[in-house]
Amino acid sequence: MARRLSFSRLIPVHQPLVFIAAAFVSGLLYSSFNRYETWVWMLLTAVLWVVLTATLSLRLSSAISLSLLLSSFFSIGGALWSLHEAGTGSGRIRVLFERGDLETGEPVELQGRLFLAPELAPDRIYLHLDVESAGTLGRHFKATGNVMIMVPFNDPESRREYDTLSLDYGTRLRIVCNLKNGRGYRNPGAPDFQEILETQGYDAQGWVKSPLLIEVLGDGDRSFVLSKLFGLRARMIAVTLEHFTQPAKGILAAALFGNRYFLPRGTAEAFRIEGTYHLLVISGMHVAMIAAVVLWLAKFISDSRIIRCALAFLVIWAYALMIGNQPSITRSVIMMTIFLGGRLIFRTSAGANILAASALIQLAWQPSDLFNSGFQLSFLTVLIIV
Repeated sequence: MARRLSFSRLIPVHQPLVFIAAAFVSGLLYSSFNRYETWVWMLLTAVLWVVLTATLSLRLSSAISLSLLLSSFFSIGGALWSLHEAGTGSGRIRVLFERGDLETGEPVELQGRLFLAPELAPDRIYLHLDVESAGTLGRHFKATGNVMIMVPFNDPESRREYDTLSLDYGTRLRIVCNLKNGRGYRNPGAPDFQEILETQGYDAQGWVKSPLLIEVLGDGDRSFVLSKLFGLRARMIAVTLEHFTQPAKGILAAALFGNRYFLPRGTAEAFRIEGTYHLLVISGMHVAMIAAVVLWLAKFISDSRIIRCALAFLVIWAYALMIGNQPSITRSVIMMTIFLGGRLIFRTSAGANILAASALIQLAWQPSDLFNSGFQLSFLTVLIIV
């Protein structure tokens, strides 16, 4: 049987997406350090594509066509980054902090919608709020951005107060909390946790003193599919915590569902010392194992290659959406989708080409991931393996 991930020479004919992705990433990088108006990038892109079309129609030198194609993707990358920067409006939470409209530690009234299901921890819960407006010290203004808010359970009464709110994915609420955006003091070489928070898509983190400071405004827009997936994840975590004891339940909740809050500190430290902590982090290994198990089980359901691959597509994408938009998960699911798609049409899949396609799709969706250390390490590791 032919190998699906076979070696091929690193030339445009054999692995074109590697060169296209390199040009696209170069455009993103150049635009991030050299700011031009969006219309300049758009005009350059349009001109290059018109010239490229004319070159192909006239059947001119392939070297000229290749140069124009790579230049076009370079300009597309520059235009995309420019559009991404333009989307960071003056009402963004982190911009409000930079401008001084919000101060670290002062009470802020936020109104918005929960864009993820609440994440349970042993003595607290985390809310992920898509902000619509903010107010402080008699001022009220429209605001945008994502904020992670911690609600502590100081006693059984505060837990009962929270449960009466019945918060869920899509719930709109008003909350009075304290936000933190400043980086503050840290030891030399220590990680910048605010920068880590920003790479995860959050503008600030905060805390609320009591669930009584949370007011439910009703149900907002929600995806039916995501609602079911988040509910399924919450039930599976609850069953795991109920039927297992520590440290098994903490390890299973972290390794299977991405919730590391129940992992005992001693257990986590033991994994770090042994160099196996990566086993507790949802990664491409989990996606590959799930796809392999689904494909194996699908053989007992149907002999159709299309049905087996369709089941694998469905399961791995549902798992990725349920766990969250992490770079390693997204990269793995995209690569697996392309790989299985190649099997369906009996095409050989070059590893570097698949990796480049994944990078193109992921960066087109979220250009800022280019500076995300998780994205960089995930792709670099797979690139070295390939």
